[in-house]
Parts: sequence; structure tokens; C-alpha cells
Amino acid sequence: MDKKIEEERTSILRVLDRENFCISISTIALHTGINRHAVARHMDSLEMLGKVRKLDVGRAKKYLLVKKIPEYGLIDISTDFIFIVNPQLSVQYLNESAARHFKTSLQECIGKDIRVLKFPLLLHRDFIKTINSFTYEKSEKVTLQDDNGSWFEITLLGFSLLAAPNQIAIICTDITDKKRAEIELKIAQEKYIFAFRASPDGVVMRDIETGEILEANPSYCRIIGYPLHEIIGKTPVDLDLFESPGYHTIITQKIIQSQLAEHRYELRVRRKSGELIDVSCSACIIHLPNRDCLLILTRDISEQKRTEEKIRTSEKLYRLLADNTQDVIWTLDPVTFSFTYISPSIKRLIGLSPEIVIKKKIQEIITPESYLRITVKLPYFMRSHMDGRNPSYCRLRIYYSGIDGTVIPTEAAISFVKNSTGEIIQILGVCRDISLHLEILKKLRRSEQHYKLLAESVKDVVWILDPVYRTLRYISPSVTKLLGWTPSELYQMELEDIISPDMVDFFISECSRRYALYLENDSKQYYTNELKILTKNGTFLWTEINSHTSRDEETGAVEIIGISRDITDKKILNQVLADNEAQFKLIFNNMGDVFWTFDLTTHKVTYISPYILNLRGYNPNEILGRTLDELYSMNYLSKDDTHILKIKEQIIKFQGGDESARNIRISTIYRHRSGNLINGDVCISLIADNNRNVTQIIGVLREISDQKDQDSLPTGSFELPDKF
Repeated sequence: MDKKIEEERTSILRVLDRENFCISISTIALHTGINRHAVARHMDSLEMLGKVRKLDVGRAKKYLLVKKIPEYGLIDISTDFIFIVNPQLSVQYLNESAARHFKTSLQECIGKDIRVLKFPLLLHRDFIKTINSFTYEKSEKVTLQDDNGSWFEITLLGFSLLAAPNQIAIICTDITDKKRAEIELKIAQEKYIFAFRASPDGVVMRDIETGEILEANPSYCRIIGYPLHEIIGKTPVDLDLFESPGYHTIITQKIIQSQLAEHRYELRVRRKSGELIDVSCSACIIHLPNRDCLLILTRDISEQKRTEEKIRTSEKLYRLLADNTQDVIWTLDPVTFSFTYISPSIKRLIGLSPEIVIKKKIQEIITPESYLRITVKLPYFMRSHMDGRNPSYCRLRIYYSGIDGTVIPTEAAISFVKNSTGEIIQILGVCRDISLHLEILKKLRRSEQHYKLLAESVKDVVWILDPVYRTLRYISPSVTKLLGWTPSELYQMELEDIISPDMVDFFISECSRRYALYLENDSKQYYTNELKILTKNGTFLWTEINSHTSRDEETGAVEIIGISRDITDKKILNQVLADNEAQFKLIFNNMGDVFWTFDLTTHKVTYISPYILNLRGYNPNEILGRTLDELYSMNYLSKDDTHILKIKEQIIKFQGGDESARNIRISTIYRHRSGNLINGDVCISLIADNNRNVTQIIGVLREISDQKDQDSLPTGSFELPDKF
């Protein structure tokens, strides 16, 4: 090495040794007189040689001389408690950490038997047993807990010195933090294992490359119908789960390409029995040390699909009636006689759109004579109806003024809609155009309104509740996704504050009842309840709760363990179904005509409106579900009725390709149950599939008060509003 370089480095090391603390390059250059850049190069070389250490202090770099620590110094700077004893267990040395912890000194302990010093940690029977049997052949370890609850790992290590053979080093290491971490980890694992096994949704882990099933919970086994031992190590292809053998590869590629934290999809799965079921899946990729896996949350949505189909079927029945009705439907305010609704068919009747008509006064679209008849007769009918002297409907002849100046005569069937207190809130009118040849029912406009339920898999919320104080002992982090509250926020809240006020009493009484019942028989009984819970944004969410009462194994305290899931979408679907049925029943049950449907597959009456009691004297329940033969036997129909023969002829013509045969109007005479003859007008529409096979017959029956007058007037058309 160049002599000048050696001299400069020696000078630098001398300065560092003299200062005895870290200094900067500028300070070294000032003390040595060496150029600052040369000092920087020397410091890099000295750092590589291990003679100096570089420290980052803020934005500056400073250096410290590295000095060798004596071996005995390593013992004293150790945070472990270290004793050196001879074969007779007399103390030869103890470090500062041991002296500080046991509140003693080396002078007080030197030469004394470690067993008579009465250090609690070293008097533990497990330690005494271990040190008495120590053989110097190998090190020994023992784990103990002291009176303060701290955990220690004590290592006994035999060694020999030149002047002192067979010495024993007793090293006490505080492992309290490690032990607590292990306990917390075990508790967390037990909670997640409970959530995994108790979840009502299926959870399965598969190898992302091979598709091999690595783990699955009982719910997943129940969904696919296999016991656990039959699916572990198998692939979906081996179990024939998917309709397409390559579906696993397609789904896996989509999940990888989407790069989403969670990928949702729906598919059909084949159970062990061969039954195909609909499931909703939520998948994510997890990275294990030796492989990448797919964690898939699976929920059986077969019931949800059946609910959707039930809604579609119910809606189809009422739309079948509404969409094939050509009459004009309107509602009037019973005080002002102003329109509150009018169906789109008004445009075909008078040439004006409903948006224009609803803004007009009723006297602007009907003739003066008709307006006078309405203003006189409607109040009279309303008073008579409220007094119980007249039924809830009446008929009026109303003449509309067309946009081209023509007068269109109609027959209006008027009924009254009342609220829960019996007050008339709307006047409902159905007007039939009797100036044109009537086509009661049009071609069926098949439209389906799709209701998509929330299946978004949310992760269910696992919780543990104290039934006495009604406080949470634990709640899983997924509650934030469901309600917006964090677990720490909910721990500080009264649960009564986030439960719907109308359910608080039920919640309190149920906690008390469950607690008392468990104390009485100590049995694990499962419960399912529904509660409305307040979210953080101020709205209420319907949840389904599956829970059971048990006892904590460590504390013996009674607790309620439960899982909550969001069922708001299910509640909405049920309410939509109820609202649709109520709305359409309100219309058809208040009309003064008889609407009916007949299924040609089952050959039974599938619907008939309540007005049949007024028109024919039969209760709807007597007719509903009857076959033609049963209707013949009860004298409701006669086998030689001309309109039945006419319908059969029209069906043959329609299936032969005659589209004009789809709609039929027949004037006939019916017999009331009492024996009276009734002039009737029935409009028939044939409903067919794509192959022109007639599947249903829709009919509208109306009593014609003056048959001759009706025959002299042509028939017209009507339709129901799209919103129905």
C-alpha cells in the first residue's frame, strides 16, 4: 500500500479514537488536514475492512471506530439472566441483568449455593429436577412461568475452562412476549377455524394449478353431497362437479386475468346424487409457501332461483290479463273528479296521449251530456254504496269526444277503491269501446322483469355475545363490510342502539330467555332469527342470525355464538311479490267484469275474478281449479253451449295457421244459479307457444243489459297501463 495512504488512514483512525463518538467527514477533514473527498474514499475502504461503521444521522453520514468487545463484556451486556455455577451449584458469576432482576449483587451471591439464594424462578420444581439430573453431555431446556405471570426459557449449558472444569451456565431468557403471541395466535386460529367450520356457506380450497381440493368445510360437503374424505385430493373433474370438464380451467384463467381481489360468478354444480343445483361463488387467490391456491366461498342459491321463478310466474299471470285487455282504465279523485291515472289505450280511443289527457278536465274529453250524467250519478252511487244500499260497482254510458270531432260511445264499469278505514279514496273506471268490433285480447307481449338478488357474497359476520350484559365479546372484521361499523366501534356501543326500535324488546327478552334456558338444561340448541340492524350510514339492514348458546371452556361464562348474514335482497323480493299481487288483485277484484283463465295443459280453471258471484251466483272458490267435466256436472256449463263449440273451432283454425282466429267475441245467454237468464258478452283470446300450440284461454265476461242495443253498436278495444 502507498505510504501516504497508510499515513492518512492512521491519522483518521487516531482522530476517531480520540473523539470517541461518531463524527462527520467534514470534521475528520478539519482535524487531519486531508482533503474532504480523499477522506470520503478512505472511509469507504475502512468500512469494508470492518474498522469503522457508518451511521445515517438525519441527512448526514457519520462514522464510528469499531472496537472489539471482551468476551466477558458480551455476558454483561446480554439482556438474559446468566449465572455461572460449579458442579456443587455454587455461584461463580452472574451478569448485571440477573443482579438487577433478582435485586442482588455479585458480592452477595459469589460462592453460595444457588438453591439457598431463594430466587423464586430458580426454586421451581421443574428447574430443580432438571439441574439435579444435568449430565454435561448435552444442553437442557425448561420453560417456566414465574409468580408475576412472566414466561422464561431456562437453558443449562455445560463447559470447561483450563482452571475451572465442569462449569454450568444457567441462561434465563424472557419469552413472555413470544408466549403471549403464541396464545393470541392460537385463539385467532380457533376463531377462524370456528368461522370456517360453522359458516352456512361452503368454503373450499383448491390448488390453482391442478384443481386438487385441499380443504373444505362441512357446508361445502353438504352442498355437493359428498363426505369430506371422498373429495380431499380430488379435482372437480374427478368428481364430475361441472357440466363442462374444462370449466375449472376457464374459471381459473378468468380469475387470474381479472387481477381482482375477489371474483364473483354463478354456475350449476352436479351433486353426488346427480342433481344439478345453482350456486353463487366468490373466489380469491391465496399464496401459500409452496403453492398458489383458490379459496372459494360457495352459496346454494337454488331457493333464490326458485323465488325468482315464482315472481316471474306470478307476474306472468297478472300481465297475461293486463296486457291482453284493450279497455281504457282510469282513476278519478272522488272529490274533484280529476284524472289521477289513465291508461295508454286512451290514445287509440280519442287520439290523445295519456300525458295530455291527464292534464285535462274530464268535461274536456267527454260530451256535455256524459259529464252531466257523471256529476249526478256518481255522487249518488257513492252515497248509496257507503250506506250499504248498492254494491261497490255501477255501469254508465259515457260518450268521448275524439280529436277528429267524432263521438265514441263507451260502456264504463265503475267501482270504488277504499282505504283501511272504509273511506273511498279512488274511483276506478274501465271503459269499453262499443263503437268498433271488439278484440278483447291482443297477442301476448312476453316480457320478463328480472330481479337480481344480492348474492354478492358477503362474508358472514361471526360474533360472541354476553347474554347477561348484552355486550360483544368478539366480532369478526367482516362486520365493517356489512354494516360500516368497525369492531372497535361496536365494542364501545350499546347493542340496543343499533337494533331497530321495534325489535329491541324482542332482543332483550330473547337474550334473557336463552340464558335462563341454557342454565336450566345446559344443552346446545340452535336458533334462527331475523333482525333489522342500523348501519353506519343511517339505514337499516335485514340480517338473518344463526346462533347457539354455549359455555366458555376457560372462564365458564355463558355466551351466545352466532353468524349474521345480509338478507335485505330476500326481503325486497318477497315485498315486490306481495306488492305485485296486491296491485293487480286490487284492479281485477274491483272490476265489474268477470276475468278468467283456463289452462289447456291441466284442463282446469286457473283464475276467476270475484264478480262471478254477482253475475252467475257462484263463489270463485267453487269454480277455481275445476275441469270442464266438473263444470258440466255442477250445471255451470252445458255441453251443447254454442260458445264452447265455437272456441274449439277457433282453436283448430288458429293452430292451422289462421291468425285472425286468435281473438273471438261471442254474444250468448247465461243462466244465473237462481235460474234467471242473463244476456252476456264474452271475449276470448288464445295464448299459444312458439309452435302455435294453444296453452291457455283468457276470457272477459260482461253482462249486457240491452242485448239489441249492444248488437246495433260495433265493438272496440282496451289495454292496461304498462306500469301494471
